[in-house]
Amino acid sequence: DLSGGVPFGRGQLQSLDNLKLVDNEGGSVPFQAKILSKWPDKSIKWILMDLKSDISAKEQKQYFLRYANTITRQAISSFLNLKETPEEIVVNTGTIQFSLSKKNFYLFDNIWLDKNSDGKFDDSEIVSSKTDLVLAHNGKEYYSHLDKDYTLTVEEVGPLKVCLKAKGWFVSE
Repeated sequence: DLSGGVPFGRGQLQSLDNLKLVDNEGGSVPFQAKILSKWPDKSIKWILMDLKSDISAKEQKQYFLRYANTITRQAISSFLNLKETPEEIVVNTGTIQFSLSKKNFYLFDNIWLDKNSDGKFDDSEIVSSKTDLVLAHNGKEYYSHLDKDYTLTVEEVGPLKVCLKAKGWFVSE
């Protein structure tokens, strides 16, 4: 996976929909973009781009970012999706699904693996549950799930990447 910031001059880019990423053969490359800042005229100043790449560490590949008002960005087909309720956040990648509670902070409340590749997740496919974070210091143990004031928020959702932010403390019993 590759991620990086790209700057634009004042007035050069008005919308993320006017971007296209291509490889050195001219093939379209799926990417996710997020506006980081804008110019006073509301044009885009900086974006964060994310893309998946299958190149090895010793390979080289060139990518070219094209932008113009005449360019229309292609939609990305993706299995990645996020569902949020007042109690939890569930992320599904197509093969793996995981949930995080908004009440008690376990690293993962549950992790499912679609073992039979039917596109559904049931209790027989749970591979991990209540994964706690534990910090030991001076002979005392502190647990993430004991913090009752912790918060879990969605920072970014896209077709290639989801970013969640958990904020809280380790608490002793």
